[in-house]
Amino acid sequence: MTGWEVDMRVRSLLALVAVLAVTLSIAAASGAGATPAARAGRVTPITFGSAVVADPVHTFGEPDIRFAPDGTAYVSGPWGTGTQRSIWLRSVDGARTFRPMHDQPMTSATQSDTQITGPGGGDTEISIDRSGKVYYGDLAALLTLKVATWDNSTRTMQTGVIANGNQGLNGFDRQWFAAWDPTTRPAGYTGPLPVNYLIYAEAVAGCCEAAGYSTDGINYTTPTKEYSIGSDGPLAIDQQTGTVLQAVSTTGAADDVGVAVLTRDPSQPNNAALLNAQVVHIANLPAGTTSDTLFPVISMDRARNAYVAWVTRGNGVSVDQDPNAWQVWYSYASASSGWTSWSPPVQINRSPANTNVMPWAVAGSAGRLAVVYYGTDDTADDPSTQDAHQAWNVYANFVTNAASPTPSIQQVQVTRHPSHYGTICLEGLGCITVTGNRNNADFFEVTVEPGTGALDVVYDDTSNELIQGDLPPPPDGTFDHRGAAVVTIAHQHGGVGLFGKRVTGPPAVRNSLTDPSGDALFDPIYGTTSVPEMDLRGITVQTSGSNLVFTIPVTSLDDLSHGLTATGAASLDYVVRWVGPPVDSPTGVRNPVYYAAVEVNNPAGVPTFYAGTAQSVDLCSVSACFPHVITYPAPPVGTLVSGQLVPGTGTAPDAWQITVPLSAVGNPAPGTLLESLGAYAFAQPHSSATPITNAEAQAGTLPVQVDGICCIDARR
Repeated sequence: MTGWEVDMRVRSLLALVAVLAVTLSIAAASGAGATPAARAGRVTPITFGSAVVADPVHTFGEPDIRFAPDGTAYVSGPWGTGTQRSIWLRSVDGARTFRPMHDQPMTSATQSDTQITGPGGGDTEISIDRSGKVYYGDLAALLTLKVATWDNSTRTMQTGVIANGNQGLNGFDRQWFAAWDPTTRPAGYTGPLPVNYLIYAEAVAGCCEAAGYSTDGINYTTPTKEYSIGSDGPLAIDQQTGTVLQAVSTTGAADDVGVAVLTRDPSQPNNAALLNAQVVHIANLPAGTTSDTLFPVISMDRARNAYVAWVTRGNGVSVDQDPNAWQVWYSYASASSGWTSWSPPVQINRSPANTNVMPWAVAGSAGRLAVVYYGTDDTADDPSTQDAHQAWNVYANFVTNAASPTPSIQQVQVTRHPSHYGTICLEGLGCITVTGNRNNADFFEVTVEPGTGALDVVYDDTSNELIQGDLPPPPDGTFDHRGAAVVTIAHQHGGVGLFGKRVTGPPAVRNSLTDPSGDALFDPIYGTTSVPEMDLRGITVQTSGSNLVFTIPVTSLDDLSHGLTATGAASLDYVVRWVGPPVDSPTGVRNPVYYAAVEVNNPAGVPTFYAGTAQSVDLCSVSACFPHVITYPAPPVGTLVSGQLVPGTGTAPDAWQITVPLSAVGNPAPGTLLESLGAYAFAQPHSSATPITNAEAQAGTLPVQVDGICCIDARR
């Protein structure tokens, strides 16, 4: 009898006890709210607000998310080895709008707002200490690691590169961070604080997983400990002791799950280095399955209970062929055991989340856990290699009493519309050979807001099915993969959060949104002066006959030439964008991105009003080609529409008013939603009538977001 079979029998007995003791509430719901399927007492519905578009221009897979103690939010993800840069975003308005980070202040919109010195474009990672200092890493072709730090209080960035020679010519892959910065200095430890631990796979000439650290975020040690594992997942850190836990498989076949427990040497009280590694087995997986979806994940709650979650990957089989495949599980261990004694696995997903990939976990107060994943109701296909245009949604399972044999589980569908259609390829570089879609890359993440305990899920929305229209038409998916990975954030707006308190937020469905004045900074990261001509004050949409009418208040439109001068731009573009209802296309159902816009590209301030369906610019990397940039073209690609500048009266600001025929934006039916509707003010290096070239996209010379307001689900 295998270890998994023993675990399964124990788990079944525990589950029976749990049914007698508590109700296991599984609620399947849309993003508008969760409806419990079975419960003994009332379960508060968990709801999410309108999905936030983190970046309306740059698209990328495997987004991560972190909040600083003051609520500043950061998101990052790879933009491709071919570009030699990744995207790192910052938000100062509660993760409602973001601006790309760059290492030098911009003086003109003709410069790149994503440039950070050094090679990169691969895996990214972020950690944050208690002061709000951000530690950033960007992988470059498995050979070097670009690192940077950001001090938000002084708005200063430091950068560096860890080259091969600095860590023994062993190379890097899939780096993970864990910041150790306890509120109280641990007894008996006299070494430096804070410490940012770095753990990575030695990808070139090395043998193992390797651990190092930095006290400044720029200079990292050579490996202080090397250890052998199978797949390498993310980290959790115990702030009380500095112990680092890594979710892993312990075998090269990835047919089990485990945890690596890394500790300092207590006989060296002034040494921060991780010198000891104990690899602990948690559970064997069902026969024929592995944990490579793409790796197990880990989190730790405030009571120091650790949780490891994973999906049992069925290699080459569907759920119909193997019911144990593609299911979501978790196990827990307490600090009192040294995180070496783990519970029997508990399955947490339920239909319609039948086939699932890419789990991520976050814990809150004692016994509160959330696990997110991409799930589909399809049971007939291997999700990695068999494209049935299956619809995927983001699911979140909220678990209370998670560190006990009697958990209560509430399952919620986070996304209002599918986030992806077709395969989610898990074959790594082999996705090219199986024509699998890897635009989601390897994972997505979930975190908890520090002040409220609300869950924030950052994921990719590729449902637009975009692909660059002027490229040669090879067989679909052979070298250019459709679907621009729009980085999207779902904020929990209702129900109980991970700190055990009720979470509230504004309603998702409404037709207007306001924005404070004075936040249209240029430079968007380093600037201190707002540009009034780009300072958005809100957005309203209404239906008038056969038209949609968009009104965008702006602090002042009196001197548009000043806006051009202040940003060094050739044009100023004010863009409203949203996700439309599903439509049929030759490749299957998709959810187009539509826009309405006004452009000023002359000192006289004469505007052009236009609308249409968003387009993409595709670039290539080690995983073939895919959309990297979303564009909102003016005519001749876009459609010329009518509009006007409405002068403000009294204290009311000036406003742009854009009148768009329904036929120009997909003919939305009455009652349908314009999802994730937001408005953005861009300073651009040239007019939107001139297509962005692939060379410009490669260099990052793209529209610069000066202000933004996001998002609502507006009802037509």
